[in-house]
Amino acid sequence: MQTRRKWKAIGATAASSLALLAIAGLGTGAQAAGTLHGCGNHAYSVEIPSGTEAPPNKFKEYAKNISESGTSCASAIKFIGGIYQGHPAGFKCTVAKAKEPRGYFAQQCTRKGVKIVYGAQGG
Repeated sequence: MQTRRKWKAIGATAASSLALLAIAGLGTGAQAAGTLHGCGNHAYSVEIPSGTEAPPNKFKEYAKNISESGTSCASAIKFIGGIYQGHPAGFKCTVAKAKEPRGYFAQQCTRKGVKIVYGAQGG
């Protein structure tokens, strides 16, 4: 009788250990699925009006180390262009902790499973 209880206890412990390992394995797989994909650097042409009679001033803005998760690189580049033109697309943008080159600061924009990280000029 004592032996049966010991084996039941060992079996219950082993089953709970396997369940915990399975949950831990699923958790790491979920983190790996949300990795960022690099899209490189991109230059954007920005126009600033200079008055009523003068033509607008044009200059280039650069976005460095563009990375995306949950969308395509083309969509990420188009979204950043919209930010520079003053037309954000419903994303929530914050300062990120990514490492960027000198003169740039990391921006992270998120919306329902989509994450875009890039280095904006001015840091």
